[in-house]
Amino acid sequence: MIEAIFIPFSAADRVITALKEAVPNINVIKVTAQRPGTNDLHITHESATKEHAVYELEQIIGVRRKIWLRSVTALTTRNLFMAVGYRVAMGNAVDSLKAEADMVIEPVNRDGLALYFEQLAKGRSMKFKANTRRKAAEYEKDLVRYWKEHKTFEKSVEQRPQEGAYVFYDGPPFITGVPHHGTLLSSIVKDAVPRYWTMKGRRVERVWGWDCHGLPAEVFTEKKLGIKDRRDIGTTVSIEDYITTCRDNMVQTGDLWESTIERIGRWVDFRGAYKTMDKEYMESVWWAFKELYEKGKIYEGEKVLLYCTRDATPISKAEVAMDNSYQDVTDPSVFVKFKLKGEDVSVLAWTTTPWTLPANTAVAVNENEQYVEVEVATERLILAKTMVDKALTDEKHNVVPYTITRTFPGSELVGRRYEPLFEDRGEKAHRIWHAEYVSMEEGTGIVHLAPAYGEEDYALSREKGFPFVNNIDDNGLYIEGEWQGQNVWEANKPIAKALHERGVVWKIDYIRHSYPHCHRCGTKLMYRAHPSWFMDIAGQRETMLEQNENINWFPGHVKHGRFANTVESAPDWNLSRDRFWATAMPVWEG
Repeated sequence: MIEAIFIPFSAADRVITALKEAVPNINVIKVTAQRPGTNDLHITHESATKEHAVYELEQIIGVRRKIWLRSVTALTTRNLFMAVGYRVAMGNAVDSLKAEADMVIEPVNRDGLALYFEQLAKGRSMKFKANTRRKAAEYEKDLVRYWKEHKTFEKSVEQRPQEGAYVFYDGPPFITGVPHHGTLLSSIVKDAVPRYWTMKGRRVERVWGWDCHGLPAEVFTEKKLGIKDRRDIGTTVSIEDYITTCRDNMVQTGDLWESTIERIGRWVDFRGAYKTMDKEYMESVWWAFKELYEKGKIYEGEKVLLYCTRDATPISKAEVAMDNSYQDVTDPSVFVKFKLKGEDVSVLAWTTTPWTLPANTAVAVNENEQYVEVEVATERLILAKTMVDKALTDEKHNVVPYTITRTFPGSELVGRRYEPLFEDRGEKAHRIWHAEYVSMEEGTGIVHLAPAYGEEDYALSREKGFPFVNNIDDNGLYIEGEWQGQNVWEANKPIAKALHERGVVWKIDYIRHSYPHCHRCGTKLMYRAHPSWFMDIAGQRETMLEQNENINWFPGHVKHGRFANTVESAPDWNLSRDRFWATAMPVWEG
């Protein structure tokens, strides 16, 4: 007779009953283990002569999940007999083996147990047969069915007291999307954390949510209705039909999400899922807005923001960075001659955005740097001394012949006036100003300023009082000048070429650089001054950094790395979106 010890689990009684029903001539004795709450099974059988047995059993006790046992001790004679009722992988058996190991235990085929002992009785060992195990998809369905029938998830919540709650907020996916690798990876993490705290005895209520608003919903609807231009909304398609279609679209992919989330084994309440388009949810947003406004955390203003001309809305930098929406593009960069008034000499400015030149109202230099006046062929140009050999090159990037006629500080240029490239924008326009941000790393050390389309330009114009010209509408079309009605990006290269032909542009280079694009429709973004409502980040930055010290981050380096760096550099948060289908801001202006 061969004796073995099976250690330990709480379902011993059910296993004993099942073993005796399945296998004749088996003797199973349950004894109390040294570890509290567990049992040992002493099992004997006259045919147990195989040195290492791997048994194929399934549902021998109704267990549907993998179980991990730590510090498992098995004491055997030369012939090892262990883990009746489960498939267990362990090391080779040797005389007087006493080992401690981690074992993964999973349910296997019940009929295999009886068959195994039959084979042993006949003196033959059992061999694995191909295609005899069930497919993983079948196990998944059985597990989900078992959890539903026994309300396992609901019990894991209800059996724990409300005063021991662990609050878990789940950022919802867009209802117009479908499950994919990225969303499923995050869902697994969102399942693991609540399960951990549930096992720690906390009550963790997990409610699914749907993000029904914003650009994804509108882009989805516009594709369905064949809308290619935002101006079609309210003209070709009525606003009422558009809104109705948006709402109808918000229930199309829910079943696919639910079945997929169940298959990956995540526990979450779909039946009570909230939707951002629900009245109760939108009212909660209004409440939060009101609370923040009354505490001085929200204000209305105008800033230069990333702007999508296709969707006609500003977009936050966080959205663009989060979705990694930068793409490599080739754009013209131009060296523009701004002729000083009353002199036959021009300051040479460099810009990578020719489309902003019709909105030029100023030029900036760095008063602390040295500048030179040079003769190139028949022209006299002014640029930073350190940038001469980098800027004055031909198409093959060879330095062209030039002569430096004089050297002087940038402060000598500040206050000088120049001839406007296009329309005269008034008395305070078309002057040279000092700006600390003018660098000597690329270009000419002189930059053109179009305050409506650059953050630093805008700030300087507000400080110095020179005008800003907004000559492009919400859809990215010029509203004045010779390019009126043309799209800003379609006119970019033609503007550069036209000014080059007129002799205003000294030369054109083409650069390859990383540029932000709309993470929803893929359109190239522009920077544009736009009125919006903002969340005050600058006024709360120190408090946010202090509170960050109380947060337990995983992985730890995020705490003082990416998150802290984001808070330190974050601008005030743009809350506004110019949408038809969204939560309206609770602001009424007379």
